[in-house]
Amino acid sequence: MTVRASVEKDLWPLIETLVDSPEIAGLAVAVVCDGEVAARGFGVRDVGTGAPVTAETMFHLASVSKPFVATAVVSLELDLDAPIVEWLPEFTLADGRAGEVTARGLLSHTSGLPDVSDYGWHDPQLGDEALSEFARSLSGWRLRAEPSTAFSYSNAGFELLGRCCRGSVVRRSRTPYGGSSWPRSGCGRAPSSAARCPRTWPPRRTSDDR
Repeated sequence: MTVRASVEKDLWPLIETLVDSPEIAGLAVAVVCDGEVAARGFGVRDVGTGAPVTAETMFHLASVSKPFVATAVVSLELDLDAPIVEWLPEFTLADGRAGEVTARGLLSHTSGLPDVSDYGWHDPQLGDEALSEFARSLSGWRLRAEPSTAFSYSNAGFELLGRCCRGSVVRRSRTPYGGSSWPRSGCGRAPSSAARCPRTWPPRRTSDDR
């Protein structure tokens, strides 16, 4: 029996039953097996208009994207302890401490940065310069804690990491093959730096952290 035939017989009816409950408006499901893909949407993506969910409907990934960003940071061999302004020159803070923010701090939510209050779920910015514009929008922020001393969950930090990745890729693309400016592990520091934990660990939590 093919994957499509199997899910149509056993899985799709089960999901249809779940979608009939008032707790679920809609969802999309994909099953991949041995290169065969069976995908289908269920329910609605807008309870107001009744627009249906399809196999092509886009959903907010939200924090599911964080492991992908972290993987990109490590794969690009960014220096985790270098100031992110090396790749993100447009990033400034009102207290002048942008140079203290590192990739390691952002990855571990110990950078000292606060978080955004409006996630913009219904008004996503998709342009090529969206991440740079976001970085510039933080110019009025200040660090809320000393870096590496307190855990404070920050979605904003991962937005900045995404921009760092792009900055690193652009820098590499502009360097002739074999050029000395290609970032390597540690960028002159010990290659094992990427494996070290933050300098103060475990950090204390602030009262309003998640």
